[in-house]
Amino acid sequence: MMIQVTYFGFLKSKLSKSSEAIRLSDGAKLRDLLLSLADRYGDQVETYVFDRVSQDVKGDIVVNVNDVPHRRIQGLETQLNEGDRVDLMPMFAGGG
Repeated sequence: MMIQVTYFGFLKSKLSKSSEAIRLSDGAKLRDLLLSLADRYGDQVETYVFDRVSQDVKGDIVVNVNDVPHRRIQGLETQLNEGDRVDLMPMFAGGG
């Protein structure tokens, strides 16, 4: 199945693309997608997006599946389906 991944903020420049289609096995979960991205991009993903050791998304990254934050559905166990959209977005902090 194909999943559309979109990168926002500094992730676009780190990965040199704004989006891509990723092929996963049927029945894959969000965790499988993030592991696939870590395999593909190595330190760029492991440093900024997904920690392989803790098996969790980095604290300053928002992951949406079809416009819904992954933590509001089933977290990393969220089942992905053909054509799903996954957005990886850094949080921004402001001050004044």
